[in-house]
Amino acid sequence: MKSARAAAAAAFASASCLLLLSCRPEGNPPAAPPPVTLTIPWTAAMVENQTLKLEAPRTVESFTFRPDGSVIATIGQKDGAVAGPVFRWALEKEKLVIRESDTKTYTELTLHEWTPPFLTTTRPSGDKAVYRVTRDTPPPLDQP
Repeated sequence: MKSARAAAAAAFASASCLLLLSCRPEGNPPAAPPPVTLTIPWTAAMVENQTLKLEAPRTVESFTFRPDGSVIATIGQKDGAVAGPVFRWALEKEKLVIRESDTKTYTELTLHEWTPPFLTTTRPSGDKAVYRVTRDTPPPLDQP
C-alpha cells in the first residue's frame, strides 16, 4: 500500500509541476492585472462644512466648503505668496467643480478613494491630489 500511495503522490506532484510550468513560458513572470481606477460620486454631505487641505511639500491649497455654495480658499506656495479668494463650488457629473466665476473654473476634482481623513482625487490634467479632510464650521462671510 505504501508504495502505491508513494507512487501516486509522486505522479501527482510531477503532474502538478508540469501543469504549473505549462501555464506560463519559462523565465517570464506572470502578467500583473491592469490597474483599476474607480470614480466615487461626490455628494453635498461629503463637501459641506468640510475643509480639504492639499498634502504637498511646496504648495498651499485648502478649501472650506460652505452650504451656500461658497468656498473659502487659501492658495499659494509655502515660504511664498498666499491668497485667500472666495470661490463657488458645484457637483457636476461626478466631479467637484470649484469656480472663480460663472465662466472660469479654478479646478475640478474627481474622487477615487476616501480613507478618512484622506481623499485621493485627480485633476483634469490627470495629476493626483491627496487632501486631508477636516470638519469645519466657518464663521459667516460678513464677520471679520
